[in-house]
Amino acid sequence: MGYNTDIFEPSWPSFNPIFVQPIEVLEATVSSLAESTLAHATIVILACEDRDPNARDVFGILEGRYGNYFRDFIMTSHVLMPGEIAGCSSNENYAARSMYKYALKTGLDPFRVMLTICDADSLFDKCYLEHVEAEFWSTPGGERALYDAPINTYRNLNECNFLVQACEISRCQDGLFNGLEFRPAQSNYSLTLGFANEIDFW
Repeated sequence: MGYNTDIFEPSWPSFNPIFVQPIEVLEATVSSLAESTLAHATIVILACEDRDPNARDVFGILEGRYGNYFRDFIMTSHVLMPGEIAGCSSNENYAARSMYKYALKTGLDPFRVMLTICDADSLFDKCYLEHVEAEFWSTPGGERALYDAPINTYRNLNECNFLVQACEISRCQDGLFNGLEFRPAQSNYSLTLGFANEIDFW
């Protein structure tokens, strides 16, 4: 989320960590974000790894098809440093730090910028970001909270073996019905950019 003077204007950086992902998978995710009621305020960031040979081409295709739907459409290209573990967490970390610099440069208040981390194969309901924003406003101290929606992995469940199906059904149900006040965020979650900076990202 971001704001201009005293008018609150949501700005939603959404990170899609990608490394050698088929464009069809990424396009489904970006397309679902383009259909969001808050797409015009969303900054989509493809969090790429520098060693991915197709990243720039894939970004160019997706930017050409969907870039006009969003406030901004950005690609970060993370070069793996000594001691870093390859994977989505290091790519997300680099993208989040880049977004923090972007926010400061463009005058966005980091505590009014909501980061939404998502898997490359996520599909969003068109009102998902609205619900995250509503939770932000209704949560005391919402600037320093994690927002996590239940996950649903049923889309490709029939392609998995029985054991994986059982695990995934249990995981999805647990996210809805476990009764705990706190549970760790899985797959897709949101937090303000200011809070991410305070905890030194991840």
